[in-house]
Amino acid sequence: MQFTKDIKARLERIFQDFKLIDTSSESKLDEKTAISVSREDFPVESILLFTLHKICGFRTIFRWDKMHWGVIFEYKGAVNLISSHKFGLRLYSERIADVEAIQKELINKLKKNIKFIEKNILNQYAEKQVALNNFTIPNLFHKLSGQYYYFRDQSKKMFKKEIDNIVEDNDFSSMLNTFFAKRDLEQYAVYNSLAMIDSYFSRLEHILVLALPFSKNNKEYDIKKFIGEFWSKKYSEVFDLNNQDSKRIHDELNLIKEKYRNTFAHGGFEKKGQSFHFHLENYGVVPATMSDYKNSVHFNFTPLNESEFENICLFFDEVDNFFKENLEASWMFCNSGLDLIMDDESLSRLLKKAEDLEVFRNWLDSENERLSNYINADY
Repeated sequence: MQFTKDIKARLERIFQDFKLIDTSSESKLDEKTAISVSREDFPVESILLFTLHKICGFRTIFRWDKMHWGVIFEYKGAVNLISSHKFGLRLYSERIADVEAIQKELINKLKKNIKFIEKNILNQYAEKQVALNNFTIPNLFHKLSGQYYYFRDQSKKMFKKEIDNIVEDNDFSSMLNTFFAKRDLEQYAVYNSLAMIDSYFSRLEHILVLALPFSKNNKEYDIKKFIGEFWSKKYSEVFDLNNQDSKRIHDELNLIKEKYRNTFAHGGFEKKGQSFHFHLENYGVVPATMSDYKNSVHFNFTPLNESEFENICLFFDEVDNFFKENLEASWMFCNSGLDLIMDDESLSRLLKKAEDLEVFRNWLDSENERLSNYINADY
């Protein structure tokens, strides 16, 4: 990585209190000075390591137990070590006067310097890396699935929940209270149903993005552009709409999306002016769809009922099964939780493994074990 003279001069200036030292200086550290460093201070540990090791050229020490890395350096004449452990960052220092104040100053100085590095060095570098496909797409399948199933379960509970402590008799007040309590439960169930539908489509789009390299294999495509496409465009890139089942599922998904997700994601307005009511002079305000208003989500007190909710759930399950059967390798990868690494070498290795599903399954397990060992700092 090459820097201009101006950048080099600025780096020397902002790091003038930091000095390179030998790892033998580790013996000067006092463990009683150790403090935890907040993730808020350095939310991306790799940028901190890059700053200390690559930019400043400081040395790494031999890893301790449950340690990912440790970099030793001198700050204002005192030895310091910043290290990444299983449970976060730590700062160890040489015992000097006002060590706590110096540690706080050191952390603030690094935070400020890293902002300069991100703005003047890493921003441009990141753009180049993304242009070369040297980037990773986080796998959020389980997170999005958890969100979808949470709202689905909540909606189901609300639809099935019984009214407590309300006596069913001929007393009008009691009957009225029962009516409103049931109506409230149905309303809460619908709120969760709409959130469920929204979550499902979010998860659907995520699956299609992760599935694209598998469906295209070595054919040319631009996944960065693909991510910004409408869901139906994503779907048609992954599935052949000339296939009867693919087309039917696409069309039914589109009906649900247009009726529920799009309407309530855009202020409750249906498309093409269908939510407008025109003025029928002397006779009132009339829906633009006239008698077809019965098909509007606004026709009834709630946009869907328990039966419609259950039918949507059954259909979503059918779509998932369709994906499992027709995108088997992609579905396995989504469930693995592994991130999608898009550089040529990593992607080629992934797709090669996916050619044999049994080999692919074992490879995914092996990669997950390796990742687990890293997370737990087991080397």
